[in-house]
Amino acid sequence: MTPPNVRPEDDHPDPPRPATPEATEPDLKPEAPAARYVRCPMLACGRLHEIADPW
Repeated sequence: MTPPNVRPEDDHPDPPRPATPEATEPDLKPEAPAARYVRCPMLACGRLHEIADPW
C-alpha cells in the first residue's frame, strides 16, 4: 500500500493552542448563599417562598 498524499501545510505539527483565561487563572467570584425556601403558612397558598438570611 502507498501512503496517502499529504499537503505541504499538513507536514508540520499543529501550532499550540492559545492560553484561555479560564485555564490560566481560576475565577475567584464569591458564591452566592444557597436560597432557602419555606412552605407558605397561609391557608390554601401552598407555595414555596424564598427567604433571605438575616445576617
